[in-house]
Amino acid sequence: MKNRLLPQEVIVNNKKLILDKVYNVNVNIEGYFILDLNRQFEHPDLECIPAIYLECNDKYQRYQIFKYNVVLGKREDLID
Repeated sequence: MKNRLLPQEVIVNNKKLILDKVYNVNVNIEGYFILDLNRQFEHPDLECIPAIYLECNDKYQRYQIFKYNVVLGKREDLID
């Protein structure tokens, strides 16, 4: 199992996402960035989007993520 730290500010699909915290990411599991609708977001840069990172282990979890959230991108779309 290989892990990697995901910083709070990332670029995915040419969108600048501001995550709610630093995430410890398992590179062997699928991960998705979703729109954070719960956080009060007051960032001076209007190009930034509040986001949360979620990992899923199976098809049902992936279904739940896509059904109930606004998916901004996958971890594979991450620009290093």
